[in-house]
Amino acid sequence: VHGNKMQGKMSAEGLEDEMDKLRDVMENATDISNALSQPLGGDLIDEDDLEAELAGLEDDMLNEELLKTDVSPALPAVPKGPIEAKPAAVEADDEEETLRRLEAELNA
Repeated sequence: VHGNKMQGKMSAEGLEDEMDKLRDVMENATDISNALSQPLGGDLIDEDDLEAELAGLEDDMLNEELLKTDVSPALPAVPKGPIEAKPAAVEADDEEETLRRLEAELNA
């Protein structure tokens, strides 16, 4: 019953006026919220500058870690005594023997 009384008293123009007032109040609330979310002192922080600074710091840290890492390859110990080479004739004999065995396998 109460809704019918309100409906009877509210005209189309009155409803538009009330909606305009409500929009104004909501815009003011948004403006206030945006103002409160800004940092004090007026110094706005540029996100791109922060990202670039962070990337630079990460690169510096990575470079420091790489400099700490021992990158020299592990080499075998140098022999202390004279180095004896295998005679070439023995090597040739080994190769000939291997060749003979392979030929025998292929012919078999």
